[in-house]
Amino acid sequence: MFETIGALGTIIICWSGIPQVVKTYRTRRAGDLSIAYLISLMAGLCLLQVYCLYVRDPVFIFGNTLSLATKGLLIACWFRYRESPSAKAHGSVPKIAHLAGEGPVQ
Repeated sequence: MFETIGALGTIIICWSGIPQVVKTYRTRRAGDLSIAYLISLMAGLCLLQVYCLYVRDPVFIFGNTLSLATKGLLIACWFRYRESPSAKAHGSVPKIAHLAGEGPVQ
């Protein structure tokens, strides 16, 4: 019974990162993601993976592998879609005046 609970918890935790990966990929925006959080989470997952491999627990090895993959994708998205400081400084953020009825985007 406890193996089933552990497997279910692992599946839920692994699934929890997928919506953020999908949202980041679809919107092509990662400015709200904290890279410090993602890197510290990835470091913790790596250490946990070493432990899981040591104790040879297949449920947690599988779960941590999936978690590492989703967090790795988020980190890759952060580097690819983050807003560069130079873009902010030069005002090259896309204009949305047309949404307020002020004419077409320039």
